[in-house]
Amino acid sequence: LLDVDKGQEILDTYGETLAEAYGKKMAGKYGLTKYSQEFSVKLMKLMSECKTDMTNTFRSLSQVTRMQNDEITELPSGLASVLEEAGASEDQKGMWLEWVKEYQQMLKEDPMPMEEQAKLQDATNPSYILRNHLCQEAIEAAEDGDFEPTHALLDLLRKPYDEQEGKDKYKK
Repeated sequence: LLDVDKGQEILDTYGETLAEAYGKKMAGKYGLTKYSQEFSVKLMKLMSECKTDMTNTFRSLSQVTRMQNDEITELPSGLASVLEEAGASEDQKGMWLEWVKEYQQMLKEDPMPMEEQAKLQDATNPSYILRNHLCQEAIEAAEDGDFEPTHALLDLLRKPYDEQEGKDKYKK
């Protein structure tokens, strides 16, 4: 066991260590070398107001990254699909487009090359997560002796960062 002084020393560094690790992980989600809490809060507010799916929203950002040198006049298709699924209004979509343009500028100013940014995002933001309703469906089927939904989920989640053809139903 630790003595009290050593324990306190560890506790004193915990907050800083946690904040540093969180910042690094969040920067990766955006494909940036540095995390901006202010910028991230803007995205979180947009997601909250529109009730968008967090996993699908973050996964769609690598498409924006790959378009960072293009003139974006409308929402990229991946993000547009996320907003459509959430039932976002035209006004809300306009706010998202403004956020995308700000994000695009941050991407351009970041020293990391574009393809590295996108690869980092795709390795940080999964395409698939274990969603409660899918898990419940697998449990209910297994209780009836049908283990196919369980096997399908297991196969899917072995590679959650890879796009898997014909598996879009698992993103909802």
